[in-house]
Amino acid sequence: MAGDKVIHHVEASWRQDQVGSDLIRFAKVQGERLTLRTPPMVVGGVRVVSELVWERNRRRSALFEAFARRCGAHWGSGAITVSFTSTL
Repeated sequence: MAGDKVIHHVEASWRQDQVGSDLIRFAKVQGERLTLRTPPMVVGGVRVVSELVWERNRRRSALFEAFARRCGAHWGSGAITVSFTSTL
């Protein structure tokens, strides 16, 4: 991670063309939300940005804890809720 830029080194994917590539995302933490956003891209002639939002719930989640530890985050215990949107 450099600033707000996160680089995902893809080792496995259902999209075989992404294996071995680096995907750049932009991260923002606001309270109990972690948002990952793609750089702008053109899809079908339209410029789009996709966004993935992780939000902590009150329930403890081992997956969330592992993710938080790996990212160096200290959000305490909780589960996550994920939403995905694409904007034009």
